[in-house]
Amino acid sequence: MLKLGPLRQLGYVVPSAADAALTWNRRYGAGPFYLLEQVQFPGWTFRGEAQQLPLDIAFGQLGDVMLEFITPHSGLESVYSDSQSFGHGLRPSMSGKGNCYDNASVGQLYTLLSRPIPV
Repeated sequence: MLKLGPLRQLGYVVPSAADAALTWNRRYGAGPFYLLEQVQFPGWTFRGEAQQLPLDIAFGQLGDVMLEFITPHSGLESVYSDSQSFGHGLRPSMSGKGNCYDNASVGQLYTLLSRPIPV
């Protein structure tokens, strides 16, 4: 039997990151949420190719679990458009521990956290 550690993060690809954050706040008491709008990360790649992909990303907490709602603003094929093939909006995007093949640096992300979403 596969043993996994505790759940730490859930990520969803959604039509509106801000709306999803507000919904989770109202329904489940999650938050506060922080919203990054139209953010782009230097050095972003998909399948080994450079890509400019603007995203809205909302981050918040539900107990010990970090929630992340992602809205891509492009018709480009991406790790997020690939998630739609799963039918649930869920997709692991790390290729392995310490190997951020399709991800931007987490350090850059935290420097961009902009503002709480008013609820």
